[in-house]
Amino acid sequence: MARLQKAVASALENEVSDAVKDQEQASIEFTVYEAYSPTWYERRGPEAGGLGDIDNMYSEVSRQGNDIVLSVENRTPPNKFYKHDALKSPFIDEAVEYGHSYEYYNPGSRKFTEDTINELERKGTHIEALRKGLKRQRIKTD
Repeated sequence: MARLQKAVASALENEVSDAVKDQEQASIEFTVYEAYSPTWYERRGPEAGGLGDIDNMYSEVSRQGNDIVLSVENRTPPNKFYKHDALKSPFIDEAVEYGHSYEYYNPGSRKFTEDTINELERKGTHIEALRKGLKRQRIKTD
């Protein structure tokens, strides 16, 4: 049993985490970036430290009772070239997700986390990633 738990944790930390981050990046592209084009500020984008940049997505695998849990958090800091006194967090994810803390044009809530979850459930990519991670460790899933 310990070997299986270790294998599941490894698959979550690697393959599943990557699948979740890839889907979050795609969801941000659709839900956030395509929602409007900013006129007041220059958007950083997914390759320049913006919300969709995978380098700003941090994952952690933990034990909660008998469960092994993967958490993925978007820790994108505000753009350093703009004033952000209204932010309630050191990261912009909540401001974008819930549409608050804007000092300029507010496009409203853009629920990229909800979209990420819905797309993962619809496509099953997280389940396939878990299978792939277990297979990498020579654990049969069929």
